[in-house]
Amino acid sequence: MAAYGLAPAVGLITAPFLARALGVEGRGQLAAILQPLTVADSLAAIGLPMAVAFFVARGGDPSRVHAVALRAVLVTSFAAFMGLVVYSSTVSTAQGINQLLLITIWASVIPGALIAVRRSVWSGLQNWKLIDAERTSFAILRLLVIVGLALLGIRIAAWFAIGPILAGLAVSAIVLGRRWPTPTGRVEIRPAQIYGFGLRSALGTVSTAASARLDQAIMPGLATTQQLGLYAVAVTIAEVPLVVGTVLARNLLSEAASGGSPRRFVRTLVAGGSLAALGAGLIALVASWAVPLVFGPQFSESVPVVYVLLGSTVLTVMAAALAAVVSGWHRPLTASLPQVVSICVVIGLFWRAGAGVSAMDAAWISLISQAAALVVSVLVAWVCRPKGVSESSEGDLQGS
Repeated sequence: MAAYGLAPAVGLITAPFLARALGVEGRGQLAAILQPLTVADSLAAIGLPMAVAFFVARGGDPSRVHAVALRAVLVTSFAAFMGLVVYSSTVSTAQGINQLLLITIWASVIPGALIAVRRSVWSGLQNWKLIDAERTSFAILRLLVIVGLALLGIRIAAWFAIGPILAGLAVSAIVLGRRWPTPTGRVEIRPAQIYGFGLRSALGTVSTAASARLDQAIMPGLATTQQLGLYAVAVTIAEVPLVVGTVLARNLLSEAASGGSPRRFVRTLVAGGSLAALGAGLIALVASWAVPLVFGPQFSESVPVVYVLLGSTVLTVMAAALAAVVSGWHRPLTASLPQVVSICVVIGLFWRAGAGVSAMDAAWISLISQAAALVVSVLVAWVCRPKGVSESSEGDLQGS
């Protein structure tokens, strides 16, 4: 929790530097550069990192599983990059950003996908210390880069995108580059199994990222730079409790795949949801005076947006955790259904809103879509529960 909490903490620390160095419109340009990349990152790997973690946890040879997945990711990440190239024209025109610069920055999706596969091997081996070390190192380095650029008087949004991306790729390659233990008595895993699981879970991993980030990826083509800047600051604040969901999902996937107790899943989900709600409540209490004070008076309009997005964040935590459990039960395709519903809601509501969408409009779209995802995820988890869950955990589920 400390390692995963450091990243959003750094986000909060650096957010005022970014806001004051770039202003509302510059902050909007930075969001226009980075947010489409977050959705493309999930498209680039099409569920293969989840497949790697699953089969390594099940006893597959880490080196073989890694090599099989890596070959596929080279192809899929390039395809995702080409999609970004096509979208770059729209973002460049709407936000006034050089198209070639956008394409150059977005090319980082390819090495990012390769690193994600290697990270998943360590996740399957449950070497959480190494993964936590990577996240901690990146968070600290990102802090140094952003604060350093701000203190140097840099006022160009692209530099604040390029610096952290290069730092992240470098530190991940170094930390995760160590050799994993030589396997003994490992289970034989066929490439077809890895590709099959990856394709079945792709819809889930892509839709989970898309449902959480699709609003920010669509906004650069529909909203003004000012509204995008207000929304970016609100998202930075409201997404802090997501750290709970990240830890829940990574642990529950591995535990469910290895046959953990459903009763334990229920207790963990309730504890995680309560913790996320508590964090959201604390942020809501201070947002009205803290946002203008920390980010500047020009970002006061972000406060109401923060309130709505905090509700969306809590729902996202629970939906993502439930999806991880269902995927661990070897039902990755079914686990994607809640987020598919969420994506459909997002696209439909943005289509209805049309050009000129405001930050508050986008926040309500996010809340409604995640509410729909959580409702469907509860139904899916109940239907897909393994035999014996209703007897051993029915009391826990009803109490929760």
